[in-house]
Amino acid sequence: MRRLTGLLVCASVLSACTIPTDGGSRDGDDDQRPPVSTGASPWVTGTTSQLVPGARELQRVADEIAAAAVADGPVGVALADGHAVAESGSVTVGPAWSTVKVPVSMAVLYRGTGTVETVDRAITVSDNAALDTLWYSLGGGADAAAATEEILRKAGDETTVPPEITRPGFSAAGQTAWALADQARFAHQMTCIPGAGAVLTAMNQITEAQSYGLGRIPGLPFKGGWGPDDSGDYLVRQFGVLQTPDGEVGVALAVRPGDGTYDTGRAMLDRMAGTLQTAIDDGGFTGAAACVPEPYPEAAPVPDDAEPR
Repeated sequence: MRRLTGLLVCASVLSACTIPTDGGSRDGDDDQRPPVSTGASPWVTGTTSQLVPGARELQRVADEIAAAAVADGPVGVALADGHAVAESGSVTVGPAWSTVKVPVSMAVLYRGTGTVETVDRAITVSDNAALDTLWYSLGGGADAAAATEEILRKAGDETTVPPEITRPGFSAAGQTAWALADQARFAHQMTCIPGAGAVLTAMNQITEAQSYGLGRIPGLPFKGGWGPDDSGDYLVRQFGVLQTPDGEVGVALAVRPGDGTYDTGRAMLDRMAGTLQTAIDDGGFTGAAACVPEPYPEAAPVPDDAEPR
């Protein structure tokens, strides 16, 4: 089993998980009609999962995770083990919110335009000002969106990152329509993408205030995000990388609490993560495929003291 511990070095404190453009901490959900996924995955999903060896078991676990919280509102689950993506629940896509800080951070480290310290702040405490620094170190706008998409493409993810603000008061990247299936697939490949090491470090040291849901599973690096729709109802989502003896399993969860509150969303994710933990303890993940390493770029990263302004 590959261990993430060899990749890890990091720090931590507290902040909000949405990405307002003013650097503040607005949190909440986008409960509009879910946008259509921008990337059609070639992986087997849902009703065709029986075509892939082991996919039925993956689907069973996904269904059990979804069932753990669906009484309190719509949920979504996606599990990717390198052979198949199993999906369950009615929430299949939504704004990335602060989960997008992961590929943005990886793009910065891949291109050498920012520092590990800034990445730490963006991930461990979900610092929105740090995200802005990272985004503009990539050139902002179309340049930053393209750099982030380059990282996604390395995982076969065709998701489009908005180059400009589409919702006043929130960042462009945070409004990325990121399908759970694509996010789980990205998580499966993540450990093999250049620029992931320090990001995975930070994902293993999320501040305690944000360590609900997947954060309750020891040794599972994760990142969460949440944000409001125009009515103030919340979407709360998380994704992470589960290490198994055979390979990685990407996990993506999302909930739209029936009462619209962030606190209910946290409780729903806690129950879903508890079911995932049971599946882990019962040996429910076997035969996962190891991710395929991507080559590192030739350009050397800038020194840590060369923080972009």
